[in-house]
Amino acid sequence: MSQAKIRSYRPHVTIASQRLLMTAAEITARVRIRNYARGDGKSQILIVCYVKGVKVTIPTGIHVEKKYFNVAKEEIRKSHPEAFDYNLMIQDILKRIHQIRVKQRLGDIDVSPNTFKDMVLSESITADFLAYMIYRVNLRKNELAYNTFRHHKATHGLLVKCFGTLSFSELNDENIFKFRRFLELRGCKEVTISDKIKHLKIYLMSAKKEGLKFKMPSAKALKVVQPVSMVQALTKEQLQKAIDLYRKQYLDDNLNQVLRLFLFSCFTGLRYGDIASLTHDNFFEKTLIITPQKTKRQGKLLKIPLPSIALALVDREDERPLGKVISNQKVNTNLKKIKPYLGMPKGTKLHYHMSRHTFATQFLELGGNIEVLQTLLGHSSLKQTMIYAHVVDKRRESQMKNFNNLFEGL
Repeated sequence: MSQAKIRSYRPHVTIASQRLLMTAAEITARVRIRNYARGDGKSQILIVCYVKGVKVTIPTGIHVEKKYFNVAKEEIRKSHPEAFDYNLMIQDILKRIHQIRVKQRLGDIDVSPNTFKDMVLSESITADFLAYMIYRVNLRKNELAYNTFRHHKATHGLLVKCFGTLSFSELNDENIFKFRRFLELRGCKEVTISDKIKHLKIYLMSAKKEGLKFKMPSAKALKVVQPVSMVQALTKEQLQKAIDLYRKQYLDDNLNQVLRLFLFSCFTGLRYGDIASLTHDNFFEKTLIITPQKTKRQGKLLKIPLPSIALALVDREDERPLGKVISNQKVNTNLKKIKPYLGMPKGTKLHYHMSRHTFATQFLELGGNIEVLQTLLGHSSLKQTMIYAHVVDKRRESQMKNFNNLFEGL
């Protein structure tokens, strides 16, 4: 078949005819372009459906500038270089919607708004990795902790900005390194890039387990590095200053409350998301019992014996055992104001997660067992916990160098 004939070919069921067929049915569909434009000026093409009166939005994975979208014909204008292929993709999805509508009309299936999107995407998500990824991310919304879900969606958004669409056949080392360079140009640090690659690996592995056929990028391309230097924790002296500052009630009420929450995590290792969800039901005598938000889907239960200094921060009479808990962002803003009182060196930041690192490093420096620490932190593997052992080793090495200064003349 000649190129000219290929270009002139259109499926028997056109967009216009499908639109007419659907208007009076329980399932309707319209091709729309999102008002919001990305940084590159492109907007997402969506198929907006109504299933039994409920709006359901189907992503197409297509992004174009608004000038290339014909609102009246609901298709990509021919002036766009990829118009033919993009319109075929749109028609393919509309054809699937039409087939579902026919089966619904004939009584073969009973489609609900909740199942409709899955039925439409069941084919497209096997072709485009980014469509698959956002599909899986959204499915896990109730399983993941809120911040984890938000970070996974953000990683997907960055992948879309980098590639637009990314078929499973394009999942190769070259494109993984392209994504790394893309993040570097945006000013992302190594630890941030590693986090994004880690998120990417989760959904690559998920796709493999579900039997999707593609070649997995190499271990070198997907290498995740967490530099030891990124694990920052308070020293024993800085922690003591924080305790003294809280006891003296020198700060205003808001800052003192933030310091109270921070100190509680310094002596329990709890993440901020878990602090925010604590109730009196989590306290049993001198033990804290909690299912961490991050591992809630696994049903992992943590039992943390509370030292007396942590118990002193708990108010048994107040409805909120640790007092008012504000947003993580506001907490970190207030911690910046507290930092000067702790004698921390210039260039270091005081943020809430540092309390968890402080707990881990102090636990080991006081002679705690690394495997016990693993259970207290709720880590799934000892490898995650070992990073704190490396931090403690670095501190000891640095302190041993003091002998060199003392006996430099020998």
